[in-house]
Amino acid sequence: MLNDKTIWISGFSAALGHAVAEQLLQADHTVVYARPETPPAAIISAADEDTDHIRTIFPSVPILTLSAHNGFVPPFRLSALLARLHHLLQAGALAGRTSITIGSLTFNPRDKTLGDPNSVGDTQRLTDKESTLLLTLHDAGGKPVARDMLLRHVWAYSDAVDTHTLETHVWRLRQKIEENPANPERLLTEEGGYSLKA
Repeated sequence: MLNDKTIWISGFSAALGHAVAEQLLQADHTVVYARPETPPAAIISAADEDTDHIRTIFPSVPILTLSAHNGFVPPFRLSALLARLHHLLQAGALAGRTSITIGSLTFNPRDKTLGDPNSVGDTQRLTDKESTLLLTLHDAGGKPVARDMLLRHVWAYSDAVDTHTLETHVWRLRQKIEENPANPERLLTEEGGYSLKA
């Protein structure tokens, strides 16, 4: 069974491995340095040559290789590493989801398409962030989801970040799922957050 919080880090020097592990722990992940018994959520490898061997052990687990090919040449910012890891985990989570229905629309997380199955040619493509936001709100079962929780889950932002990113994405999502975006009936603003009425 996949552990959605465990990250296996492989091939790091002691100093860099400690720094990476510290950042992962602060982001509420569990870090393992040796091959885990069950598939981890993701693997971070410091060596390109380890990737092929690791892929034979856990073929379906996403691997982030720290190499010049991936834009990670020391020194690199650990925040950039965490952002790339977060994106990798989101992409993996989306690929494993089944379609959901929102009113007359069907959203397919695998290809990030949204459309009315009864209307030909009316399909729209959602961005990764729009997809994750929509699924997060859907998974709440119509209950309000706090703004800070959405920022943490979708963008990996801390509570202290002051941004209009969430509001911008909600606006864009309303343009795609609402009949009248100025008077939303599906994606609702709640006190301190948002809810989705499927």
